[in-house]
Amino acid sequence: MKISDLKYFINLILTLGWFDFKLKYSGSILGILWSLLKPFSMLIILYLVFANFLKIQTNYYHLQLLLGIIIWNFFVDTTRDSMSNFKAKSSILLNTTLPLFILPISTLYHSLITFLINFAVFFIFSIFSHLPLNFNIFYFLLLLVLLCLFNLGISFFTIPLYLRFSDFSHLWDIFLQLLFWLTPIPYTLASIPEKYLIFYNLNPLAQLITSFRHLIILNQPIENFVFNIIFIFLILVIGFLTFQKYIKKVIELI
Repeated sequence: MKISDLKYFINLILTLGWFDFKLKYSGSILGILWSLLKPFSMLIILYLVFANFLKIQTNYYHLQLLLGIIIWNFFVDTTRDSMSNFKAKSSILLNTTLPLFILPISTLYHSLITFLINFAVFFIFSIFSHLPLNFNIFYFLLLLVLLCLFNLGISFFTIPLYLRFSDFSHLWDIFLQLLFWLTPIPYTLASIPEKYLIFYNLNPLAQLITSFRHLIILNQPIENFVFNIIFIFLILVIGFLTFQKYIKKVIELI
């Protein structure tokens, strides 16, 4: 691939992603504010339940909860939007010579914009909570890249299934509800009995959320780092190969 072609693909991804980002909130009264209301409404509900009623006590619990919600929403938005966006635009891409994997990447980009906006608000919220923000920016960027690659890898798996089976979107919503409670978002890994930790260690999203919390909030070392890198790259590669193998066949069946 020539450098000029690479620049063209990058510009196309950024253009498509920015267009989808603006389109997602166009026509609504609050517009982009919905991207902020969603995580903060979840924060209020979960905080009331887990902090007040279940009496969970941990350092900066409200910040750990908010950070987990922001990461979770990034994952959900990427996977859901990649399926619907691909179905809406696949017929257009089939009539071009562009590689089909560009669309999931552009969807990841527009979900990343929402994530960064939410993280900026989290950053401001942390300052008012007197959290000492002295985390290593290199590790933060590395974790963010791993999170993006994980989201993209899962999207590569779900898109062909969504296009092939009309009921898959409903099954995916049920799976997300289950995964939410199996991921340490309203609680932490420290509250999990040791005999069940092996199952959480196989959940890359659980490891990523815990790593972000350790890095940004708790100032603790990141665990299972190398394993998570290898595992996430395997998900990305297998997902990409699956996507490349089945996507055109599935589109023809629509």
